[in-house]
Amino acid sequence: AYRTSIRTPTGATPFSLIYGSEAVLPLEVQIPSLRVSLREFVSDEDYHQNRLAQLELLDEWHLNALEHHQ
Repeated sequence: AYRTSIRTPTGATPFSLIYGSEAVLPLEVQIPSLRVSLREFVSDEDYHQNRLAQLELLDEWHLNALEHHQ
């Protein structure tokens, strides 16, 4: 729960700051959430392209979190 809870100083979860996206909780796999269900309709190539784009934004997210923390 700690890594998936939003921290007030940074405005982000520790997990999202490390991995660039929010964690998929086990319950979301058992009872599919919208984001888990939508993954089925995205090709592997598009999924990988979107993931790379998210990771490219990770440095920007880190800087924003640092600004919120100060």
